Amino acid sequence: MISGSPVIRPIWWIDPLDSSALTVDTEFMVGSDLLVAPVLFPGVTKIDVYLPKGHWKDELKGTVLDGKQWLRDYEVTLEQIPTFRKHRFLA
Repeated sequence: MISGSPVIRPIWWIDPLDSSALTVDTEFMVGSDLLVAPVLFPGVTKIDVYLPKGHWKDELKGTVLDGKQWLRDYEVTLEQIPTFRKHRFLA
């Protein structure tokens, strides 16, 4: 089904009323299920990542995190691409 939505989206796309998501300009969504928080500058070893509503699997560390929170000082290298996949718990 074609929706007309872009494949690459700002993170506020999944929650346009989230005031924190509206301020983030260093992350993006690929579709509705993959959040990408790239390291933008050489020498950076920690970044702040905002996770919008929902549950997110940290693809680098394997943990599942609650959304609507900032991950402050998330440790990362320039060679890594922090990605978080929308996680759905099985009932």
